[in-house]
Amino acid sequence: MPGACPGCGAPWDPDVTGACRYCRASVRTEAGDLLDPSLDAVGLGRLLGGALRAGQAAGRPLEPLAELLGRALGPAVTIERARRSGVVERVELVAGDWRLALVAARSGLAGTAVHQVRGIVLKREELSADEWVARAASELSAWSGRDGAVRAALVAADPTAR
Repeated sequence: MPGACPGCGAPWDPDVTGACRYCRASVRTEAGDLLDPSLDAVGLGRLLGGALRAGQAAGRPLEPLAELLGRALGPAVTIERARRSGVVERVELVAGDWRLALVAARSGLAGTAVHQVRGIVLKREELSADEWVARAASELSAWSGRDGAVRAALVAADPTAR
């Protein structure tokens, strides 16, 4: 990606749709096609991180994140709630070969990333909440480049993309 927006000259800082946050222009080739069909991982990270921070501020850390991912990705997201209180305790996202889970525990949020191919676990990592957000954003960015419906759902879920 270029260092400056071709439309307004501002430092290039695209939103989740790939458009400039200042003038809403997008980077296009001479043929008029987008340079990269995937969504910007930085914008997705801001979207997921913002949902996580909003939940933490409200005392229900995974609630907005679970709602956002569930609405945008449907069956690719598993949400587990506490039986008595109904509070979201775990959010699991399946993106390609990766299974990313974020769990609310008494000590805070803990994430895991499991790379699994044909039922064989190749890699398992423990992640902090920030690392989980970055990994989820990266995987969703790649997924959005392969699947237009996922891209459209994520764009629709971003309140700043309008």
